[in-house]
Amino acid sequence: MKIQPFTDERLTWDDFENRYYLTEKSLQKIGINLRGRLAYNKVSTPDEIIFGFIDDVTDLIYNYIHKHSVNNKLQDDVIAHFEEARKIIFRALVAQAKYVYMNGNLTLSIREEERKNAISPEATEILNTIIPDIGCSLLFTGV
Repeated sequence: MKIQPFTDERLTWDDFENRYYLTEKSLQKIGINLRGRLAYNKVSTPDEIIFGFIDDVTDLIYNYIHKHSVNNKLQDDVIAHFEEARKIIFRALVAQAKYVYMNGNLTLSIREEERKNAISPEATEILNTIIPDIGCSLLFTGV
C-alpha cells in the first residue's frame, strides 16, 4: 500500500536526505542503550555520538541498497512510499544496528576481508524480501 513518508517512535523521516533513520527509542527496545553507556563513561556530547551511530547504520544500509541498482531514486521512492518497504527498511536497520554495535563499523577496517563483511547477513536477508506491491526486493538489480 502506498503511503507518505512519516516519523513515528521507531523511525525518523528526513525530507532533506530522503531517508529513514532509527530512533534512539528503537535502539533501546533492542537492548542498545548508547546514552546509558555514554553516561557511564562521562561523555560530554552523547547526542552527537548517538546521532553518529544512527547515521552510520543508515548510510551502511542505504549505500548497500544503492549498490544493487543504477536507479537509486526509484529505490528511495519505494522505501519512502510503500508500507511494506518501510517495514523492511526498519527491520534491516535494526539488524545492522545490532551488528555494528557488536562488531563495530567494519567499513573502517584496514582489513579488506573485514570491509567485505560490513553488512549484517541478517540485514541482507531482510533486504531480499519481496515487496508484494512491486514484485521484487529492494536489492533487485533488474533484467
